[in-house]
Amino acid sequence: MYTRRQLLAGLGCGGIVGMAGCLSEETGFYPGDEEERTKWWPQPQYDGYGTCFNPETTVSADSPSVRWELEISSPSARPIIVDSVAVLPTSEAVRAVSTVDGSELWTATEKDSVVWPRSVAAHDGLVFISSSEEPELMALGLQTGKRTWERTFERPPKAFTIDYSNSHLLFGDDTGTVYSVDPATGKTNWKRSVFGPISTIVTKIGFHLIGTEGGEVYALYGEQGDGLWRRRFPGAITALGSRNGSHSGAGAFVSCFSGSTFALNPSSAGATVWSKDLWSPESVVVTSSHVYTAGTSISAINYRNGKRSWSVGETVQCGPAAAGDLVFVGAENAVEAYKMGGGAGLGGIRIDTKGWRLPVDGTPQRGFAVADGALFVMTQGGNGEPSKAYAIE
Repeated sequence: MYTRRQLLAGLGCGGIVGMAGCLSEETGFYPGDEEERTKWWPQPQYDGYGTCFNPETTVSADSPSVRWELEISSPSARPIIVDSVAVLPTSEAVRAVSTVDGSELWTATEKDSVVWPRSVAAHDGLVFISSSEEPELMALGLQTGKRTWERTFERPPKAFTIDYSNSHLLFGDDTGTVYSVDPATGKTNWKRSVFGPISTIVTKIGFHLIGTEGGEVYALYGEQGDGLWRRRFPGAITALGSRNGSHSGAGAFVSCFSGSTFALNPSSAGATVWSKDLWSPESVVVTSSHVYTAGTSISAINYRNGKRSWSVGETVQCGPAAAGDLVFVGAENAVEAYKMGGGAGLGGIRIDTKGWRLPVDGTPQRGFAVADGALFVMTQGGNGEPSKAYAIE
C-alpha cells in the first residue's frame, strides 16, 4: 500500500502520491508502422490503438510559448493535425487552419446550419466530419475543404477511428450501431448492433473494442465485425486504450464514469487483469510502461501490475495526451505538463514532477493533440471570455 502525504505548499506541486525512488524512464512506444503517423495526430486518440501518445514529437520541457491563438465558437470535439493542417471542430463549423501561424485555410458548415461535429478524423488526404443533428458523413479534401463524397446513415455518426490494418473507417451512433466503411468512397463494409449509444472505439490486431454509454465493452473481430465477447462495467465508458501486445494479459484499458480504470485481457474474453479507483475523461494515455488517467488528477498506473506510481495536481475534464517524455492535462484556465517519470522522490514524497504550467483563456476541453512540434488545444470561454484555440510550443 502506498503512503499518502502532502508536499509543503512551497514546493508548488499540489498533493502528490508516489513510490520511493525515481521511476524508470519511458521508452519509445508506437504501435503503427508508417512514419507520417509519428509526425501527425490524424485521429482523435492519435492512432487506432487509442494510445494518445506521440513519442516522435516534442514540446518545450520547461519554457513553453504560444505559437498562435485564435477565437473560436465552443469546442465540440478533439482537434486533429495532419500535414501542417490543424482541423478544429467547433459548435458552428469545422475550421482548418495552418499549424504554422493559425491562418484559416477553409471552413465547413452544413446547409448554413450548425454542424456541431461529434468527431473528426483524417486519412489519405481526406477529412471525415459529421453533425449531431443530421445523419450524414462527409469526406472533405484536407487542403481545400472541397467535398469529395457524402453518405447518409440512420443516425449521426460519432466516435471515428481509422483501422490502419485494412484502411477502414469505423464509427458508431447513439442507437448502438457500429459501422465499417471504405474511407475512399463511404461504402459500408459491414455494420453490427450492440446495446447502448457508442462512446468510443479502438482497434487491436484482429479485432475492435467498442465502448458504450451503457457501460459495456464489446469485442468485434474479422472482416465482417463478428461478435467475440462482451463485458459489463459499473458506469459509462469514458475512455478506451490498447497496446500492440500485452503483459500478463493486460492489453486493453477501460475507464468508467464511476471512477475506475480496468486492464483487460482481450484474448481471454476481456477478463479483468487489474482495476484501480481512478478514471479518465475522453481518453487515457498508454505508453511502454504506464497508463495515465486525468479524471481529478494526473495519475500514472503501472500497466503490468496496476499499481499507482504517482498522482499529482487537480485536472478538469479534458482528455490527456503525451509526447516525448511529457503528459499534458487541462487545469482551470491553464495547460499543464508533467514528467512521465514522476520527477524524483523518497518514500511518499515526490518533487520536480511538473514540467510547466501555462495560463490560457477559458477551460481546456475535449482533449489535446500533439504534432508538428506543438500542443494543440481548444478552450471553453465564459464570463465574458471567448473560446479559443491554441498552439503551444
